[in-house]
Amino acid sequence: MSISKNNLNKKNSDIIEIPLEKNGMDWSVNVFLGDQNKSLIFDTGCDDILALKDTLINPLIKGEQNNITFETITIGGNSFENVFVKHKLSIAHNLIGMPLLWEYKRVTLDFINQKIYLHDGMKSKNKNSISNRSRKIIDELIKLVPNTAHKKLLNPVK
Repeated sequence: MSISKNNLNKKNSDIIEIPLEKNGMDWSVNVFLGDQNKSLIFDTGCDDILALKDTLINPLIKGEQNNITFETITIGGNSFENVFVKHKLSIAHNLIGMPLLWEYKRVTLDFINQKIYLHDGMKSKNKNSISNRSRKIIDELIKLVPNTAHKKLLNPVK
């Protein structure tokens, strides 16, 4: 990590720019979850991909405090398919966690200009990135409940 007053050289076409919005003491980003626009608190202490306080339709696995779905999310024009989403009724805000940053080779947080710059998407080999973590969870669910989980993931109820 480095801290600099220098402006980012954005000539590289592999840089995705995401607006940050000041939200009290927090910073939030807008994402599309399926076709729904959601404002999520950017939480570097959260290791969940997405943790939502509100429940979406048709959870794949229902629990007393957690519902789990797999959704398409779009962040700054970059789409991820079958992303593992936890619906936690016990949290105060919708959160996006560290797996977003782990998806990229390098990340620049520009709080002065209220932007996140994501460099070289999908080139990260981090096992906890959005793509790698979601794929692992899907594979585990298919092993546990091969017919039900697999069918629901490939043919979600609309």
